[in-house]
Parts: sequence; C-alpha cells; structure tokens
Amino acid sequence: MKDAKKCNAPSCWALNLQANYEDCRRNITGAIECYKAAASVDESDGAPCFNLALLYKSNNNYSEALSWVNESLKRENDPAYKVLRLQILEKLKIEINLITEADIIIDEFDEISSLADWQLSWLKSLSNMANNTELKLKITDEEEKRNTPVELQNSGGVLPIMFKED
Repeated sequence: MKDAKKCNAPSCWALNLQANYEDCRRNITGAIECYKAAASVDESDGAPCFNLALLYKSNNNYSEALSWVNESLKRENDPAYKVLRLQILEKLKIEINLITEADIIIDEFDEISSLADWQLSWLKSLSNMANNTELKLKITDEEEKRNTPVELQNSGGVLPIMFKED
C-alpha cells in the first residue's frame, strides 16, 4: 500500500516540468498554479520558486518576482538565484551598488569549467551587469571549449533543470 500512496503523491519535479510546459504555451495562469503547487510539495527545493520569480519578472510583475526569488533563496543559497534578485532590484529601482553586489555574487559561483550551462548563462548575465571584461572573456573561452554558446534569455538566464530522483 505504501508504494501505491507514493505513486499517487504529488511530485515537485513533475509539477515544475508541467509549469515549464504551461509557460512555453503562454498559459501564465496554469504555469503560476503549477509552480506554486511544486513549491508547496518540497519546501527545501528553490527551483519552483526561482522559476516562478522568472515568470513574474518576464511579465513585469517585479514585486511578486522579488517575493518569490527571496523565497527561493530561503530554500537554497544559489548564486544564480542572487543574480535574478539583483536584476529584479534593479528593475524596481531599489538603491543598490550594482557593481559591488555583482562582484560579491561572482565570487560565489564555482569554477567556470564545472558550471552547468544554465549556471554559466547566469554568470554571463552577471558579468555583463558588473561590466567584468576579464570574466566575459573566460566565459567566452569556456563556451568555445564546450562548442555550444550559452545564449542569454530575455530573463537574463535560463531555468534550472530539475533532475528526477529515483
């Protein structure tokens, strides 16, 4: 009976994936509902909150975006989440020293060669915000090594991929 119950339990991974699908279809209401449901299933996973913040930011709802990116940071101290927060604060015209804050976050990323593509895209966005030419060159070198340029999305990066755990 335990296996049947586990099988029917909501999955953060599946709900987040469905939300991504709804977002791609431009079903904003459906995406919001699925991201919120995913966030409620696993309160330690920041990805659904981060993705919801991205969705709100892309729809110019910066106050909701800030609320959800702050929630993602309560769950996971991820530098990519901090980049999104910095972008939102900039959009809200909140008084911050952008370059100083960006430099602090840059130091929190792992070595460039070990970053996943989605993380590299956020670091690339951050290097642009910080006007860090040296870092931009390192990222370009890494893109050439991977032979796959990391494209910046309108949101400033790409969504983190959630891997299904068995």
